[in-house]
Amino acid sequence: MEDIDIEIIKAKKMRELRKRLQEGTLDKKEKSDRSILLDYLTDRGDEVLRAAEEQYPAQMRLIIPRLAAVLRRGEIQSKISGADLLSILRMIGLNVKIDVSIKYSEHGKSYSIAEKLRDED
Repeated sequence: MEDIDIEIIKAKKMRELRKRLQEGTLDKKEKSDRSILLDYLTDRGDEVLRAAEEQYPAQMRLIIPRLAAVLRRGEIQSKISGADLLSILRMIGLNVKIDVSIKYSEHGKSYSIAEKLRDED
């Protein structure tokens, strides 16, 4: 009885795989969780992701697949900005530090705020 059930299940799976292959929806290699997440990131989101992976590698190995699963299910349809990703990570307790520099532009030259303040003295 069990052998018959197993054969029926195998046959259904094979039928489904053949159908997907004919439709072209079967990819030889599915996208990784990280690449799915990168597709949704905008506005320096990739920099935030990279910084988070460097600072919290163990935690990000758990977080990236979960974010990718949410994206695969379609629960988030819009793009995720770097600021949004940083906010999400900080809400769950990862204080990701991002290198930030503020530039001041005057007469076609860019200065850091420190240089500008130093020149004004």
